[in-house]
Amino acid sequence: MMKRDAFSTISRRQALKTAGALLAGSGMGLLHSQASAEEESSDLPPVLLPYLQNPAPDGMTVLFLARDATKVSIAWAVEGAKSLSNIDAESIAIPGTPWTRWRVRLKGLRPGTTYRYQVRYTIGSTESKTEVYPFTTFDPQADEAKLAIFNDIHDRKETISALMKHVKPEDFDASIFNGDMINDPSASNGARQAITLWNFYVELLQGYSKPILFVRGNHEVRGSFCKHLHYLFELPSLTFDQAPEDQQWQYELTMGPVHFLMMDTGEDDDLDTPEDSYKRPKFWQAYRLRQKQWLEQRLAARSGANKPWRVFVSHIPLHNPAGWFSITSRDGWLAELTKYGLSLMLAGHDHSWKFLSNDKSFAIKGTKDEDKPTFPVLIAGGPSLPEGTVILLHGTTRALRARMYSCEGKLLHSFHDSRPLRS
Repeated sequence: MMKRDAFSTISRRQALKTAGALLAGSGMGLLHSQASAEEESSDLPPVLLPYLQNPAPDGMTVLFLARDATKVSIAWAVEGAKSLSNIDAESIAIPGTPWTRWRVRLKGLRPGTTYRYQVRYTIGSTESKTEVYPFTTFDPQADEAKLAIFNDIHDRKETISALMKHVKPEDFDASIFNGDMINDPSASNGARQAITLWNFYVELLQGYSKPILFVRGNHEVRGSFCKHLHYLFELPSLTFDQAPEDQQWQYELTMGPVHFLMMDTGEDDDLDTPEDSYKRPKFWQAYRLRQKQWLEQRLAARSGANKPWRVFVSHIPLHNPAGWFSITSRDGWLAELTKYGLSLMLAGHDHSWKFLSNDKSFAIKGTKDEDKPTFPVLIAGGPSLPEGTVILLHGTTRALRARMYSCEGKLLHSFHDSRPLRS
């Protein structure tokens, strides 16, 4: 039942005190503890920061991880409203952990409109609430889109923290995690490593107000918690009850003049990978084939055809002179992507940044083969401080620009295109 009341706020210091205990220290050193999940979690706050997922012009999902909370609800209202609505959250226990995922899907929102929300919950007999957070819905008709893109951090908090020193709040309205942000997620100690790290990312990137758009990398499909990692996210067709082979990590979205295709390259297997390898080439080849069918459907529906810029995002590049590219993804997807028409591809995986022009051929290392992409490819680096990069993408109705910066704030590359695609 919907209830009406008024927001009551707490200070930011109070709100972060609960979740802030997670932010100290690296989760990597905690993996060797033999304590139970309950014992290991006893020194963590009982609730973590809320975060936004699955943004749409008319909707937004709020997720909230809690260990002991009950009676969780989301109070929300459009910016400036004097009254608000309260919606009870749905809960699902995250397997192998002491954590419960609470979810509310806010519906019937208006594009390009700012709303405010607050999570309310009970622990024992004590009623508590978070800070009030704002968010703005995506508007497909907006004149611009601004995003920050990260990849290959591999749990290194110092690298992404150094990068964020050169990113201003006004530089991005959402962020993209393009693979290997969570390194081989482990189920040890109640999946503490993954959950600790995710809460750190939410705080650092304001994920409670700016959606973090998640794309899996090959290291996120490894580790004992990888089969349950999807409990932490919500994507348009991803649900918690999907088997690994049925998980739908690919999706599309539009921000202003930019249409994005996000696809999952999975493992870094190739045509020579033995069938009995831990990389399971048969599994991933079938998985990519299913995504090809999805891509064909998007092409048939002319999805994004009315947008001047179309950006393709996947962790493993489809082209790479260093040889680190997904050959079976390229074989399965390239023809459809070429028909689709792309302004730019964003990738990672190689750990060494590079830009590939669509008008220049290159030799592939270790082979006699040459390659030439049909669209520009920007490959970002990581995970060390000397290798780490952030891409700031800015699309307007007239131009698309991607600037890549190092951890020291040096501009490594600037891509600029002022020739919008035609539908």
